[in-house]
Formats: sequence, C-alpha cells, structure tokens
Amino acid sequence: MLSCQHADRPGNSADRHKHVAVASLLARLTTKPRGISYLDSHSGRGVYDLAAQKALKIGKAAQGIALLPEGNGPVWEALRWCRVWHGVIAYPGSPIIARALTRPQDRLQLCELHPTEHAPTARTVVAALRAA
Repeated sequence: MLSCQHADRPGNSADRHKHVAVASLLARLTTKPRGISYLDSHSGRGVYDLAAQKALKIGKAAQGIALLPEGNGPVWEALRWCRVWHGVIAYPGSPIIARALTRPQDRLQLCELHPTEHAPTARTVVAALRAA
C-alpha cells in the first residue's frame, strides 16, 4: 500500500502551487451559471492541522503555504472559509478548496485510494457540505 499520506506533508510547496491553480481555475469556471463537475482523483483527507505532530515533524508547510503572501484571491477565499469551520491553523486540501469555491449546481466527485483516508475524507466533506 502507499506509504506517503497527505497528512505527512500538508501545505508543502507542491500543494501551494496546485491549490493556487485549482482555486484560480474553479473561480474562473464558476463565473457562468451552468454547473461544473469537479473530479479529484487523489483527494486526501480534505483538511489538515498544520500544528499536528506529523505535519510539524517534516515541516513542509514552512516551505510551502507559509511563503504564499496573504491576499484576496480564490485560494485565500477558500483558506478563510476552511478556517471558519476548522480553526485558524487548519489547511484545506483540494476537496475543501473545491467545496469552498463551488455552488449548489456544481458536482464534486472525490476519490482516495489510501484506506485510512476514506473515513476522514467522507466526514470532512460531508460536514463541509452541510455547513454551506
């Protein structure tokens, strides 16, 4: 089975680039009224605690999301939305970024291969859907 999990390295530099791109693309795609379909083939847990022991042990957030200057773009909109529901040290994975930036007419399809991530992903995303 896969040995590397998203929770080991949340907010790393690859996440930063991917999440800025995903957020920007979703913001653009949702400008028209027609619904979109979002498919995430490696969704992970959905939301991560940057102060968790696992995250601090490797410390990738300091080289990733911590270097993203504060702003008002779509990724920051999703980050603020996530932190309202999960606390100020929370970091959203792509499922929560997608949930924060999509509308009721949009469809989210989330897949995660790692068996220990299924239940946390489902709980996080269902809670996010109810929060909207």
